[in-house]
Amino acid sequence: MLDGGRTTSACWRAIAALCREAWFSTHVSRLVRNGKHIYFWSDVWVGGLSFRERFSRLFELLVDKWLSMFDLFQLGWGENGEA
Repeated sequence: MLDGGRTTSACWRAIAALCREAWFSTHVSRLVRNGKHIYFWSDVWVGGLSFRERFSRLFELLVDKWLSMFDLFQLGWGENGEA
C-alpha cells in the first residue's frame, strides 16, 4: 500500500508523502521514453541521491535490484498495473 497507511514502511511513507506534495510534481520531471536505460533504484530522481542510497535498507531487501523502468512496467508496475 503506497498511500502512507500503517502497513507501509517508513521508506514507502516518505515516498508517498513526496508524491502528494505539489512541489514534487511541479519541480521534478524525468523523460523516461521506453525506460530501458532508466533505473528506479540507481538513477537520481530528486534531492541529489538515488533511492538506493536514500533507502539503502529497503534496497538490500530487493530480489531484483537492477531492473529498468521498462522491466518494472512489464511486471505490472505501470499506471493501473497489476503489481
